[in-house]
Amino acid sequence: MTSPLLLALSIVAMGFIAGVMPFFFRWTHRTAHRWLAFGAGTILGAAFLHMIPEGYGLAGAASLWAVLLGFMVLFGVEQLSFKHPHREEQGEFYELGFLTFLGFTIHDLIDGIALGAGHEVPNLTPAIFTALVLHKVPTMFSLSLIMLHGGYKRKTILGFLAIVLFAIPIGTLISHWLIALLPGYQERTIGRLIFFSAGTFIYISAYELLPEMQRTSPPGSKVGVFFMLGLGMMFLLLLLHPVG
Repeated sequence: MTSPLLLALSIVAMGFIAGVMPFFFRWTHRTAHRWLAFGAGTILGAAFLHMIPEGYGLAGAASLWAVLLGFMVLFGVEQLSFKHPHREEQGEFYELGFLTFLGFTIHDLIDGIALGAGHEVPNLTPAIFTALVLHKVPTMFSLSLIMLHGGYKRKTILGFLAIVLFAIPIGTLISHWLIALLPGYQERTIGRLIFFSAGTFIYISAYELLPEMQRTSPPGSKVGVFFMLGLGMMFLLLLLHPVG
């Protein structure tokens, strides 16, 4: 059986390829906003269609408070850390890029924990691996595009992509410690962590990214259409790989 660490490293490679794709295209203001709206749709769709149902299956309704906790933690981080002057050409996307990076790092760490924990149930490993690959490609593309549009240098973005993606193998290593520390409670713990991560995604998409899209997008930019396409892709992934 393939070790979860090797599986995690293969996900890192595929996610990194997706993350550098925005480097090779010219992005006009209108085109960038369309694809950022697409990214917002994939992030929100991942939270509501995949992560919350998965967390519910593991931790139950009594742990839904962790979704709100994840939302409020990013809200608090932004209020305490990011309310400062920034260059006009960067605008809100410079700050949003770092918030997105933070949310994705938390999410990928939890993904790694889930992959490592799923290894304890061999029949689950292929499903978890497939789900992570399908999610990582659009989300890493979205993260890179958000940061690129926010004014980050490509070298900086590559560093952030490495941190985000290598959180997955780190999570697989943490999972072994977590399972040993919490025998009989690992499913509930992982479910709550997934809920928490979903809350960070909801904050990024619905509270930060979409309002900024609507405020700055010119008429006729078709932001709503691209947002729905992002949601639609997450729904299609749900049909191809149902939760549970």
